[in-house]
Amino acid sequence: MRQVAERVRSATERVRSENALRESEEQFRVFAQAMPNQVWAATSDGELYWFNSQVYAYTGASLGDLHGADAWNGIVHPDDLGVARELWSRSLRTGDVYQTEFRMRRRDGAFRWFLVRAEPVRGKDGGITRWIGANTDIDDARRASERLERIVAERTAELRLFGDIIESNASPICTFDTSYRLIAFNSAHSDEFFRIFGHRVQLGEVFPDLFPPDQAAIIRGFMARALGGEAFTVTEEFGDPDLAKPSWEVAYTPLRDAEGVIIGAYHLADDISDRLRAEAELVAAQDALRQAQKMEAVGQLTGGIAHDFNNLLTGITGSLDLMLTRIRQGRLNDVERYVTVAQGAAKRAASLTLGSSPSRDARRSIPSRRT
Repeated sequence: MRQVAERVRSATERVRSENALRESEEQFRVFAQAMPNQVWAATSDGELYWFNSQVYAYTGASLGDLHGADAWNGIVHPDDLGVARELWSRSLRTGDVYQTEFRMRRRDGAFRWFLVRAEPVRGKDGGITRWIGANTDIDDARRASERLERIVAERTAELRLFGDIIESNASPICTFDTSYRLIAFNSAHSDEFFRIFGHRVQLGEVFPDLFPPDQAAIIRGFMARALGGEAFTVTEEFGDPDLAKPSWEVAYTPLRDAEGVIIGAYHLADDISDRLRAEAELVAAQDALRQAQKMEAVGQLTGGIAHDFNNLLTGITGSLDLMLTRIRQGRLNDVERYVTVAQGAAKRAASLTLGSSPSRDARRSIPSRRT
C-alpha cells in the first residue's frame, strides 16, 4: 500500500507540475503576443521553434517556415549574417546572454535594423532548457543617430576649419564672455599681447584687468559696447610705452546663441602704426609738392614780369636814343612825340610792380629805332 501511495503522490506531483508548466507557457504566449516587439523561443541547442505574431507579420512567413537552426538565414542581411551566427554559437556554447544588431528583411523586401537579445532559461539543476529572445526595431533610431553623427562630424569639421582659419590669421583675435573673461584667442593675439605688455594671456583671465589703469577703462568701455550688441571699429593706442605702444584698429562684434541672446563678443585687432606713419609721410610729401609747385609758379611769374620789364626798358631806351639823334640833327619837331612814348613805357613798367603787365598792343606801339 505504501508503494501504491508513493506512486500516486508522484503522479499527482507530476501532473501538477505539468499543469503549472502548461499554465506558465500559456501565460508566456499571451504576454509575448501582446508585446509590440518580436518575440521568439529556441531550444537549448539553438533550434528556433516558436515566434509571436509580430515576427510573421513583419517577415510575411507562414507558420512553421522559420523553425529550425538555419531558418532565419534567408531574412537576415547577408552582410550581418556572419557576425550574428558567430555570436549565437558563442552564447549557445558559453550560456552568455546573446545580443547583437542586424538587418532583417521585411515582407516587402526592405531591410530594417533590429536589436536582438536572448536570455537563457535554466532548470533547477542550472542547465539551460531553452532561450527566449526579442527583436526590437531600432532602424529609425539608428538612422537618426547616423544623421546626428554626420551633423556632428560636419559641424566638428567646420569648427576645426574655422579654428584653423582663426589660428592662421596674422591679426590678433580674442573672444570674451559677458564677464569680460577670455574664452578663446589665437596665437597672434598671445604673441602681440606679450610684445606690448610682456604678459602671456590665459583663458579665464579678465581681459581689462591686464591693462594699465589708464588703458583698462578704455578697453572695458569698448567691450561693454560690444556686449551691449553694437558692432563697431575703433582706433586707439594700447601698450606699455617701455615696450611698445602701437596704434590699433580694433573691430568688435557681439556673439549670440541660437536664440539670439548675446553670450559674449570678439575683437579683431590690427597694428596700423606703419600705415598711419606712411599716411603721415604721404601727407607731408604732398604738402612739399604743393609748396614746390607754388614756388615754381612764382618763378614763372617773376620771369614773365622781368621779360615784360625788359621789353618796356627797350622801348624807353629806344625812344631816348631817337630823341638824342633828333636833337643832334636839330630836328626838334619829333622830340615831344618820343618823350611821350618813353613816358608811357615808364608808366607801364611801374605798373608791373602792382601786378599788371603791358598789353601786346602797348608793346606793339613802341617805336622802332630806325630813323
